[in-house]
Amino acid sequence: MLKYVLRRILVFIPTLIAITLLGFVIMVSAPGDPVERMVVAAQAGGEIGSQTANQVEQKKFWSRKLGLDLPIFYLSLNTMAQSDTLYKIYDKNEQESLSRLTSEYGNWPAISDYFSSVVALHNAHSSLKIDSSTAFGYDLSVFKEDVNTSFFESSSLKAAYSLVVIESKFAKLEELYSKPYMEPLKDELDIVKSKFTAVQETATPWKKYIPVLNVYPKNQYHRWIFGDGNWLTGKGAEFTDGIVRGDFGTSYTTKMPIQEVIGIKIFWSFFFSMVSVFLAYLISIPLGIQAAVHKDSLFDRVTTVLLFILYSLPSFFAATVMLMWFANPDVLHWFPASGVEPVRGFSPDAGFFERWWERIPFLVLPIISYTYGSFAFLSRIMRVSMLEIVNQDY
Repeated sequence: MLKYVLRRILVFIPTLIAITLLGFVIMVSAPGDPVERMVVAAQAGGEIGSQTANQVEQKKFWSRKLGLDLPIFYLSLNTMAQSDTLYKIYDKNEQESLSRLTSEYGNWPAISDYFSSVVALHNAHSSLKIDSSTAFGYDLSVFKEDVNTSFFESSSLKAAYSLVVIESKFAKLEELYSKPYMEPLKDELDIVKSKFTAVQETATPWKKYIPVLNVYPKNQYHRWIFGDGNWLTGKGAEFTDGIVRGDFGTSYTTKMPIQEVIGIKIFWSFFFSMVSVFLAYLISIPLGIQAAVHKDSLFDRVTTVLLFILYSLPSFFAATVMLMWFANPDVLHWFPASGVEPVRGFSPDAGFFERWWERIPFLVLPIISYTYGSFAFLSRIMRVSMLEIVNQDY
């Protein structure tokens, strides 16, 4: 028996590791950028620069909260040309740009200096002030348009890796900075151009062919499993305790903890299941008894046909039809189309029963969708059982 238990444990451990690895690979390979989905857009009406700065801070926060500022796994096979800290760049497009530039030129230190100079140029827009002497004769709207154009061009330069694209952006920025009120940014652009020239002149493409193995004790997989605190005790966790402690992270849709989302869904699924079972038996048993007592009558034939028609209808189809007919303002707006409570919420003074009374219109259509498919099966079973009893000798 002990040998059997040990053998099962030895099978269980690698199986569990394989399952977690598979789940993690699916999660990180999913299309889209989680950070972009979590970022809340800045309030409309402000300056473009301030809106983008707000988004940048939010991106940094969510990248850290989701653990995306860490390497993916414990080991990474790379080349000598590539940086071992590229994962710290929170923007996926900028990461891709730096990776492409490194693959092209092979000199990460020079590329890092170039990228830092582009960031400095981009940030210099926040300190750009209107000088009446240099802006004299220019319309204010033209000034703002040029600043915004420069802001976006310098921002897109951070994600550019093609030589043609980079040179075209240099030319466009040079043209903008030829105007007197844009001259404070010209020095920053000169630095960027000199840094990029250094990237081209100090290229070391041979480094692309030398493999390097990087080791990362702290990584996304480790954090996903054990949390961002102590891996054994969980102490010191800031954002997640890890899936081994029941923390499945944050929902990209609702921004709520996933365990809370699951708890809410489980409650309502259990509620609808229990109510539908109760109603199915409450309706099907009398139908089955009546059909058995009046075997082959008009009632028996009609109910049989109707119940099997309902049984043949997929629940998603019936639910869609009911929404179109009974929750549509253009047809019959008898029931709400979604949710389980009023959009405005409940009154603070509403009691338990009053809250559930207000919920009833929201529950009618889902309960019907859950329940109608069981009528045929249960009523036929009841009918057959009743006929067997009726035909007994006693």
